[in-house]
Amino acid sequence: MTNDHIFLSHSSIDKPFVRQLAERLRLIGLAPWLDEVEIKPGASLIGEIEHGLATSRHLFAVMSEQSVRSKWVSEEIRAILNRQIATGNIAVVPIRIDNCEMPMFLADKKYVDFRDWQDPVRFRAAFDTMVDQFGWINQKRCRKTGMPFVRVPSGMFLFGKAKIKVYLDEYWIGKYPATLADMLGYLNESSEGIAGTPPLGLLPEVGKQLARARLAFPAQYISISWGQAFGRWAGYHLPAPQEWEKAARGVDGRAYPWGDEWNPAFCCWGREQDADHVAPVDAYPEAKSPYGCYQMSGNVEEITSEVLKENIETGEMTYVSKGGCYWTRHPDSLTTFATSGASDVGSYPMYGYRFVLDAEKVGQLE
Repeated sequence: MTNDHIFLSHSSIDKPFVRQLAERLRLIGLAPWLDEVEIKPGASLIGEIEHGLATSRHLFAVMSEQSVRSKWVSEEIRAILNRQIATGNIAVVPIRIDNCEMPMFLADKKYVDFRDWQDPVRFRAAFDTMVDQFGWINQKRCRKTGMPFVRVPSGMFLFGKAKIKVYLDEYWIGKYPATLADMLGYLNESSEGIAGTPPLGLLPEVGKQLARARLAFPAQYISISWGQAFGRWAGYHLPAPQEWEKAARGVDGRAYPWGDEWNPAFCCWGREQDADHVAPVDAYPEAKSPYGCYQMSGNVEEITSEVLKENIETGEMTYVSKGGCYWTRHPDSLTTFATSGASDVGSYPMYGYRFVLDAEKVGQLE
């Protein structure tokens, strides 16, 4: 899908909606064909539009009170419908953005309902529903653990508070923070401790989580050495801060996984420090990142692979951690670019793990 265009047929009056839609499509690695981007100065309008139509697998017909009266829009849609009849290799998808009457030649097609698009939350909900129905978020499961991973396409993104441009190759990252259910295979195979610690199932707090069947919640009280060991066993590694951040904020430099505006209802934060105050890993679906990652703000603070500092005398290492946790009190600490630190000494309830699949292990996905 990433090598084929999605032609955005629309009236010029509807540009604010179309630009927003095109941006969201690009964020998940798709290729919208938008006239103001694709047609260069001096190029033939008709020739470029015909080329755009010829290289598109989908035509999104943005339907509004303005577009239903537009001769250009009608001609584009009719050209695609004729091609669809002749070849069957293009799909026409009506996108309804107001209460216009749908034209007769689209009346038999199910439309995507974006009539509340000016509300950011409802726009996101409509977009996510559409993407899920088309299967455009590349999600696969790992055969070894059953963990779902999402694809983050190669390309530039804006990293850190300063929004430095950074290029990353394509990679696959966990859709959710790791749970104890994800780790059970490793738990069952591990009979010896690591670095002097007891086997995972014998760690008191972990045992309590297992006994209470809290398997849909982030794995807590997992030391960094255990998290790294699980990753090696499964064919994963902890994300670099850059990998974590691109998965959280996409390519547009947003402050939170859901956008630039803080919304206190979109994540688990500001709670008491008791470990039971975490939320299930699939909570807050409206706040998932552009690539479909859940819980990248709040709930558990996620450990990355980068060492922030090392104590030469004791050997203690502090790793970069990101995302904030369930008892984080200030929204600034829950941004996609905020950074904190986690010690590799001991195990704590506020830290969790999200893994990246090793490049040579992509064959484990199905």
